[in-house]
Amino acid sequence: MSKPQKFFPLWVAGLLCWPLLRGYCQSAPNQPILPRPGNVVITEIMANPNPSQGIIPAREYLEIFNTTTDSLFLADCQLHVGRSVRFFPPDAILPPGEYRILGAPADTALFPHGAFWGIDRFPQLPNGGTCLRLVSTAESALDSVCYTDSWYRDPNRDGGGWSLERLSPQLPGYCPENWQAHPTAAGGSPGSPNPLPQNTLGRPEPSIRQVIPLDPWRIALYSTQGLALPSPAAASLLTLSPGPPITAILPGNSPYEWWITLADSLRRKTLYTLALEPGWKSCMETTSSQPVQRKFGLPEPLHAGDLRINELLFNPFPGAADFIEIYHAGQFPAQMRGIVLENTQLSNGRISQTLQEDYLLLPGELLVISPDTASLGRYYPQLNQRVMLQHPLPTWPDKQGNATLRQEAIILDSFDYSADWHSPWRTNPEGISLERIQLDEPTQDPENWESAGGPGATPGLPNSQRASPAENTADWFIVDPPYFTPNNDGNQDYLTVHFQPRTATYTLNIRIFTPQGRAVRHLASNLLLGSQDTLTWNGHTDDGRLAPPGIYIVWMEFFNLQGQRHVFKWSCTLVYE
Repeated sequence: MSKPQKFFPLWVAGLLCWPLLRGYCQSAPNQPILPRPGNVVITEIMANPNPSQGIIPAREYLEIFNTTTDSLFLADCQLHVGRSVRFFPPDAILPPGEYRILGAPADTALFPHGAFWGIDRFPQLPNGGTCLRLVSTAESALDSVCYTDSWYRDPNRDGGGWSLERLSPQLPGYCPENWQAHPTAAGGSPGSPNPLPQNTLGRPEPSIRQVIPLDPWRIALYSTQGLALPSPAAASLLTLSPGPPITAILPGNSPYEWWITLADSLRRKTLYTLALEPGWKSCMETTSSQPVQRKFGLPEPLHAGDLRINELLFNPFPGAADFIEIYHAGQFPAQMRGIVLENTQLSNGRISQTLQEDYLLLPGELLVISPDTASLGRYYPQLNQRVMLQHPLPTWPDKQGNATLRQEAIILDSFDYSADWHSPWRTNPEGISLERIQLDEPTQDPENWESAGGPGATPGLPNSQRASPAENTADWFIVDPPYFTPNNDGNQDYLTVHFQPRTATYTLNIRIFTPQGRAVRHLASNLLLGSQDTLTWNGHTDDGRLAPPGIYIVWMEFFNLQGQRHVFKWSCTLVYE
């Protein structure tokens, strides 16, 4: 593409004229100056105007703003959209504090008079995101924005019809927290101030989310907030132990990462700690006030059993998403990129998904994977956001299926789940996960899984059904006799359950179920237990009739005010002689 001819202005009697444009002149109260970085910035991006909200034109556009008190001479400045380069109009002057809309020349009549600049062959703005740059005549960057569709942060407004708007023109455009979906029914505000005040989102402090080795001589620090560009002073805030000295800090591939180079290589099978003292800054100009640290190490190959399925939600609430929770039972850090999630019982649909993101899972840590982590937060507000990874999952039917973890040809763990494994008292298992009780017990043991308590799932948190070796033992209770005959002959007429909890006072729920999961007797509800208690069942159902002979399940739930909860199931036999 040939570069347009440059047009240099002249001042004539208070008018700004372009002699090569047949003497074209315009009034200019202030002599325009050439822009410097930060003088003109991108303040609005309409990349996906359809479906239109019907108030502003359904056209792609960009909005720019003059942050200074001077008129800016932008003729011959460049707009970069991805790899496309376009030039501003030859008479482009932006008065102080004013906005201009950039779009296709054919759309000029659709936007307010005087606020629109037609850009010849205006490039398409990708819906999913790209990098935008304003470049000066001297080819220095005036402003830069690499937007993505995640910047909307609103699932109701990221599908089209709303623009992305910058919260503060004074804060960096590359900062994701400085952008949000337009909040009104109009869908955008081209040519006028954005209706979002600067403090709409707040400014949380940055913290370390992950530390991942890029290679033995470089590590990447990933933050919870967009980061300021690293300064020489940042190196003094970082300490690596036990490890080689840090030689440099560089910006990474996204606003959330710094790349840290080392004086020597990392050692295998060694855990390191990266400590960060208070004083490091986010791109929203917040400064950390607390020291933070994160462990990491070079990842090692995985073996069968190193990763274990710890919780699975396969029948979510309407509008929510499935998730799988993984526990790292191995000895060394695991790189999750390349791990395959499968449903080996499927013959069509999403049979498998391979993780594409870099994620370092440390021994003893949990990782929750879901295609929509935001939906989990709406239904399970106590979840651990720090261990969430958004990624597509295989199709997991509500009734039964399989969840398998694989690294290349190595099966790390495999779980053939069934909705029948839910507790019989869960009459509607929608939104209820299956939780593993004992990590060291076999994955495929039905007795090692139980319906989650509380809100129905515990993504990223200790399982509500987790067994405690110090407490969860069968000597909490005795069920006697193993079979009973309720015929009033004075011999084994009752099933007796003796309770003797070892720790704090517990409340008890106890139900009697058939093997098919049908409740026949509510024996106790929210019964506060003493140090020793006894309950009996005379074989009668809740409606006062004798239950038919056969095998029954005694289901017991213990919980206390400290949030501890334990569930037991015991079988008994009712016979008539």
